[in-house]
Amino acid sequence: MKNFLMLSFAFILSTMNIVNAQDADHKWALNLGLGVLDNNNYTSFDGKLKDWGGLRDHSYGIEGAFLYYIGKGVSIGAQGSYAGSLYGQKEYYGECGCLFQDLSAFEMWNALGTVRISLKGDKELGWFDPYLYADAGVTSFANQTGFTFGGGAGVNFWLSDKVGIYAMTSIQNDSKIPEAKTGILSEYYFNHGLGLAYRFGKKKDTDGDGLPDKEDTCPEVAGPLENDGCPWPDTDGDGLIDRDDACPEVAGPLENNGCPWPDTDGDGLLDKDDTCPEVAGPIENNGCPWPDTDGDGVLDKDDACVKVAGPIDNKGCPYVLELTDTSIFFDFDSYSLTMESQRKLDRVAELILDSPENISYFVSGYTDNSGRDEYNLKLSEKRANAVEEYLISKGVQEQRIRSNAFGEQDPVDSNEDSKGRQQNRRVEIKQNKS
Repeated sequence: MKNFLMLSFAFILSTMNIVNAQDADHKWALNLGLGVLDNNNYTSFDGKLKDWGGLRDHSYGIEGAFLYYIGKGVSIGAQGSYAGSLYGQKEYYGECGCLFQDLSAFEMWNALGTVRISLKGDKELGWFDPYLYADAGVTSFANQTGFTFGGGAGVNFWLSDKVGIYAMTSIQNDSKIPEAKTGILSEYYFNHGLGLAYRFGKKKDTDGDGLPDKEDTCPEVAGPLENDGCPWPDTDGDGLIDRDDACPEVAGPLENNGCPWPDTDGDGLLDKDDTCPEVAGPIENNGCPWPDTDGDGVLDKDDACVKVAGPIDNKGCPYVLELTDTSIFFDFDSYSLTMESQRKLDRVAELILDSPENISYFVSGYTDNSGRDEYNLKLSEKRANAVEEYLISKGVQEQRIRSNAFGEQDPVDSNEDSKGRQQNRRVEIKQNKS
């Protein structure tokens, strides 16, 4: 039996250390238990104290209290007791040697308003909850009722979050009861209680987020339970909370998960709008560099000849050499170069040498219509070869010149007179545009 009691006591202690007193989360409390009213007739206070623990003049019954917590460890409420004659003795001799009736033979009750102050205040002391209290109200004894007041002390032993055991004792002044004035009833009596305490009430949730203030890291600001009652932060203020923000410290649009759109090539155009995100280019070309298809250093947008290289000062187009009748002339039935023709060819050679090396030229020879076709074709070939050889002698690469003979084809003037025939005896030098 002794071991069982020890184990039971140890179990109670182990459950007590997880609970607290009546507080803001348990605003209401109900006490109900055994009530004892001690009406001893001792006139001295020492005598009253000696009889505090005895059975004489004790009336047994029920007692209870209903309390509301208002804060700072203070509760207010109502309490009361009822007791009848449960102890059989009818009379006894008091310390004065006088014969007294056993006052427990008379029915007794009280109804009191009370103010209770927890000695822990707002601190969480766990299972042990001592308190002091003061009360005032009415006491009835043997159908005699009058005003009473008093005070006492008690303690709650909380076994769980809501249920505990209480014990309390108080001393009440009942001098206003007529029987007390006659001496039949002492002007003071003790009021004892032992029973169960139950506390209840909705836990305080200031921000209304469903998490009680005591468990809420941010009790005054609503937040989800998974973040301990605190709102999810948005450090960069971009409207996306940090837990969903891929870049929580740098503001960015929601469609990019809270990160700013990058500009990988640094051309001022965001990658999402940049057709060439890894190569810098102007905004007007969608972030791509302007191409230079023919590689002549002139961008296609400024190049008049996109597919053929040419100098910048000619808008990317090669110089076109149109040397016809006003350029190279030949005497009748001759393929010899005159001094004037040689000077002109010197200038042509310089122009060819200044042009890009990938540009080639056609050297085409012609005659008038004098003589046979076969002869004229051969003569035009000799004239083209003469011009070609001269240009090569001036440094023009042979692979850049292609000579052709056309005889009397494609006249530029009439062959009906000498002036027209003079215009048709020619060599044309033209750029190959293919």
